[in-house]
Amino acid sequence: MQLVRAFTAAGYPLDVDAWLRAYFAAGGTFRHGESVQKLVGEMKKGVKHRVRDRYRTNIVEILRDRVTAKA
Repeated sequence: MQLVRAFTAAGYPLDVDAWLRAYFAAGGTFRHGESVQKLVGEMKKGVKHRVRDRYRTNIVEILRDRVTAKA
Protein backbone atom coordinates (compact mmCIF):
# COMPACT_ATOMS: atom_id res chain seq x y z
CA MET A 1 0.00 0.00 0.00
CA GLN A 2 2.76 2.41 0.88
CA LEU A 3 4.51 1.67 -2.42
CA VAL A 4 1.32 2.39 -4.35
CA ARG A 5 1.01 5.71 -2.52
CA ALA A 6 4.66 6.58 -3.12
CA PHE A 7 4.55 5.83 -6.84
CA THR A 8 1.24 7.68 -7.24
CA ALA A 9 2.74 10.72 -5.49
CA ALA A 10 5.68 10.51 -7.90
CA GLY A 11 3.31 10.87 -10.86
CA TYR A 12 2.59 7.26 -11.78
CA PRO A 13 -1.07 6.53 -12.59
CA LEU A 14 -3.32 4.71 -10.16
CA ASP A 15 -4.26 2.12 -12.79
CA VAL A 16 -5.36 -1.39 -11.79
CA ASP A 17 -3.95 -3.09 -14.90
CA ALA A 18 -0.57 -1.36 -14.60
CA TRP A 19 -0.25 -2.31 -10.95
CA LEU A 20 -1.22 -5.91 -11.62
CA ARG A 21 1.38 -6.14 -14.41
CA ALA A 22 4.02 -4.70 -12.08
CA TYR A 23 2.98 -7.06 -9.27
CA PHE A 24 3.22 -10.16 -11.46
CA ALA A 25 6.45 -8.98 -13.11
CA ALA A 26 7.97 -8.70 -9.63
CA GLY A 27 7.05 -12.32 -8.89
CA GLY A 28 3.64 -11.86 -7.30
CA THR A 29 1.25 -14.80 -7.18
CA PHE A 30 -2.24 -15.10 -8.63
CA ARG A 31 -3.43 -15.83 -5.11
CA HIS A 32 -2.77 -12.22 -4.06
CA GLY A 33 -3.51 -10.55 -7.39
CA GLU A 34 -7.12 -10.03 -6.39
CA SER A 35 -5.98 -8.20 -3.25
CA VAL A 36 -3.86 -5.83 -5.34
CA GLN A 37 -6.82 -5.21 -7.63
CA LYS A 38 -9.08 -4.49 -4.65
CA LEU A 39 -6.54 -2.17 -3.01
CA VAL A 40 -5.98 -0.04 -6.11
CA GLY A 41 -9.73 0.09 -6.76
CA GLU A 42 -10.38 1.30 -3.21
CA MET A 43 -7.63 3.89 -3.47
CA LYS A 44 -9.16 5.20 -6.72
CA LYS A 45 -12.46 5.60 -4.88
CA GLY A 46 -10.72 7.62 -2.16
CA VAL A 47 -10.74 5.05 0.64
CA LYS A 48 -8.14 5.99 3.25
CA HIS A 49 -6.14 3.02 4.53
CA ARG A 50 -4.26 3.44 7.78
CA VAL A 51 -0.93 1.69 7.61
CA ARG A 52 2.34 2.23 9.38
CA ASP A 53 5.13 3.58 7.17
CA ARG A 54 7.73 0.93 6.37
CA TYR A 55 9.70 2.64 3.63
CA ARG A 56 11.66 5.86 3.45
CA THR A 57 9.89 8.85 1.95
CA ASN A 58 12.25 8.70 -1.05
CA ILE A 59 11.62 5.01 -1.83
CA VAL A 60 10.77 5.70 -5.48
CA GLU A 61 14.11 7.48 -5.98
CA ILE A 62 15.97 4.63 -4.27
CA LEU A 63 14.30 2.04 -6.50
CA ARG A 64 15.01 4.09 -9.65
CA ASP A 65 18.68 4.33 -8.67
CA ARG A 66 18.90 0.58 -8.14
CA VAL A 67 17.31 -0.17 -11.50
CA THR A 68 19.63 2.19 -13.38
CA ALA A 69 22.67 0.83 -11.54
CA LYS A 70 21.85 -2.70 -12.76
CA ALA A 71 21.36 -1.55 -16.37
